[in-house]
Amino acid sequence: MKPQIPAAELADLTRSIGAFMKYWGFRQLDGQVWALIFVWKEPLRSTEISRLLGVSKASVSLSISELLRYHVIEEVKTPGRDRCSYRSARNLGKVVAHILDSRERKLFDDCGSSLARLMDKLPDESPPISRRAVSELQMITAAAESYLLSLLYTSPVLNAMNLPET
Repeated sequence: MKPQIPAAELADLTRSIGAFMKYWGFRQLDGQVWALIFVWKEPLRSTEISRLLGVSKASVSLSISELLRYHVIEEVKTPGRDRCSYRSARNLGKVVAHILDSRERKLFDDCGSSLARLMDKLPDESPPISRRAVSELQMITAAAESYLLSLLYTSPVLNAMNLPET
């Protein structure tokens, strides 16, 4: 007899992970798709993901594209099958670093550029905007970016987040 999938608990987990990933800038369904792929023993095809989550194949396809773009999941070619299956990326630290590097660093770059442009346009004699405050924001932004870079390139936690091969 085939074991039953605890459907309600699985749905609760995928919703929770989806909400968490939505907080970090992904769509909720992206998180649900990733959670399902992550906990599943074998690689899943998009049709299976669609059926298990009860959402359209088109929606799953969009999520898969986004997750592949950020290297969160990997395509798995199965001999004798014409369709790809998907599994979670094995090096989660590298995934987190890639996401932070590609998204959060852009935010720092945008802030730094905006602050520099504002500083360049401020007159020297007492404008209504404090040059000192803008300079402090520049230093805070630079410090936060340095912290992010340190996390990305020297963190033993991120480097240790490798999953064993299945």
